[in-house]
Amino acid sequence: MKTIQLDILDIQARESLKDMLACVKTGNKGRDLGKAIHLFDDWNFKFDVESSAASLFTVWESKIGEYLHETTIPSVDMRRSFGNHPAYASSLFLQIRNWAKSKETYEV
Repeated sequence: MKTIQLDILDIQARESLKDMLACVKTGNKGRDLGKAIHLFDDWNFKFDVESSAASLFTVWESKIGEYLHETTIPSVDMRRSFGNHPAYASSLFLQIRNWAKSKETYEV
């Protein structure tokens, strides 16, 4: 049990990074993201203290989540309650995946 609790590998990050990068690239057309994207080249999907990739992933996840919830959930109270719900992370990654596949243009 202790091994599981100390595991810093994020499986959802590993499964959703490709879709998140697609969203970020589309939303930042014209901006140079080369250095940022290269942080993920050798990332082991572990959220350790020294990981710049993990930090950047967390920031992008937060910003995309804010944008998605502001544009898809009309009520501020509903957004607040959903953001604290255990299903939030799964829902967010599903939305990111669908968004990346849709090739919809957006700005985050």
